[in-house]
Amino acid sequence: MKKTKVYTWLMAGMSRMMISCESAGILICKKQHEKLVFRERIALKMHLMGCKLCRRFEEDMIVVQKGIDKYSKASPEKIVHARMDDNQRIKIREELIKQSYLK
Repeated sequence: MKKTKVYTWLMAGMSRMMISCESAGILICKKQHEKLVFRERIALKMHLMGCKLCRRFEEDMIVVQKGIDKYSKASPEKIVHARMDDNQRIKIREELIKQSYLK
C-alpha cells in the first residue's frame, strides 16, 4: 500500500514536470540569454532526454548563436556585403530574355 502512494506521488510530480516541444523550444531560446530557474532546468532536461528533435533544435540554436556573436563582434571593415553591379544585372537579364524566361 505504501509503495502505491509513493509511486502515485512520484508520477504526479513527474507529469507536472513534463513539458511540450513548444515549451521546450521557448526554454532553449531563453537559456541562451539568461539562466533558467531550477524547475525550468529540470523540466527541460527531462524533455530533452526523450525528444530527439528538441535536442537537435538546441544544437542548431547553439550554432546560430555562435554565428550571431561572431558577426556582431566583427568590425564593419571585415563585413563584406556581396552586391551585383549594374553590368552584371544587365547581362543576367539579357540571358534570361534570350532563354525566353523574361519577356
